[in-house]
Amino acid sequence: FLNEENAEPALSYFERAYKLSLKTEDAHLRNACLNQLGNVYLLTGKPEKAVYYLEEASRIASENKYFHQQANAYRLLHETYAKMGNFEKAYFYSRLHTTINDSISVQKNISATKELEMKFMTGVKQQEIELLKKNAEIQELVLVKQKTLTYGLTAFGIIMLLTSSLFIIKYRQKKRIALKLEAANNMLVKANEIIAESNKTKDKFFSIITHDLRSPFLGLVGLTDLMVQDMDNLEKEELRDYLTLTHRTAQNLFSLLENMLSWARLQTGKMVVQASNVNVCELVQEVKDVLENSAKLKEIGIHVQIEGRLYAYADRNMLLTILRNLISNAVKFSFPNQSIDVFAHKIDNNQVEVSVTDHGTGIAKDRIDKLFQLGQKQSTRGTSNEKGTGLGLVLVKDMIELMGGQIRVESEENKGSVFIFTLPGEKAHVAL
Repeated sequence: FLNEENAEPALSYFERAYKLSLKTEDAHLRNACLNQLGNVYLLTGKPEKAVYYLEEASRIASENKYFHQQANAYRLLHETYAKMGNFEKAYFYSRLHTTINDSISVQKNISATKELEMKFMTGVKQQEIELLKKNAEIQELVLVKQKTLTYGLTAFGIIMLLTSSLFIIKYRQKKRIALKLEAANNMLVKANEIIAESNKTKDKFFSIITHDLRSPFLGLVGLTDLMVQDMDNLEKEELRDYLTLTHRTAQNLFSLLENMLSWARLQTGKMVVQASNVNVCELVQEVKDVLENSAKLKEIGIHVQIEGRLYAYADRNMLLTILRNLISNAVKFSFPNQSIDVFAHKIDNNQVEVSVTDHGTGIAKDRIDKLFQLGQKQSTRGTSNEKGTGLGLVLVKDMIELMGGQIRVESEENKGSVFIFTLPGEKAHVAL
């Protein structure tokens, strides 16, 4: 109706719409109706009413920030006041209209700029997404290559490990075989050494039998022949001397036979240690009684110093053989008019220590280590030209070690020697 310049129906419809907006409290509709009512009253030549509706529309638009409707209200107020001849207000609303239009334009520009920026950012984001997708594809390809490389390296490592393991196994097998061969060779060398040593021992043993054992027998036979042939012509003193010499020869021969039999049993493993608690003092005294006559012939005294009750855990017969050999050697190598000291006492760790000291020829330092070995030239003659076999000290060492003891020698040439050995001490009887 307004376009057809038929204001009355238009005014009626706008007033009805305005009343409806008041009921519904629709500010935007009310503002639009007020603008249209002001416009209709302006067109119908009623500027005062137009001002009323337009200023109300301007107020509502300002409160609710309806910038376009506010600009429209300012424009209509400018035209209305211009028709009324109030150019000051017309200019005022013209400026407001221009200002708000500029603001709307700026807002439009800002919105357009933001829209462009949004589109640009959307494009950038899209490019970034595409780039990320490509990077993801590249990363996936890299991962595939890395996995392939890893699998390849792992397979190569496994192959190398298996190869190395096989090599190590082969190397160890060869090494074990080499060690076994070396051990077998060493055993063969040791066996040869043992055989060689056994041959030396056998040769020495036969030497003792053929020479050292034969000589005393020949001497004994010779002495008895002399006594038989000259029995009627011999004086009592001469007969005593012959008998004394015969007794000494027989005694030496008996000692030699005892040593040889004991040594033979040791070599064949038939000598078994039958240990018990034995009285050391009694055994020393027993040996002293046997050898005292031989010592008196050289004017040698045998002095015994032993703790009152001293027992060793040893084989009685072996200990007798040890003491007999050591004390008889002391008599053999002592200078006349000297003494032999036999000393025994208990030491730490329940051990018994026995020492036999002589004052005689002594032993050279380079021969001490060979004393207990059965060699070819170990035996030396005593101070009265007594002969020996070198078997006694070998037997002594073997027996002492067989009973769990040790022996050592301290000697100085032309001053004498000390033979010191240890044996386990007395053992307490266990009640059953």
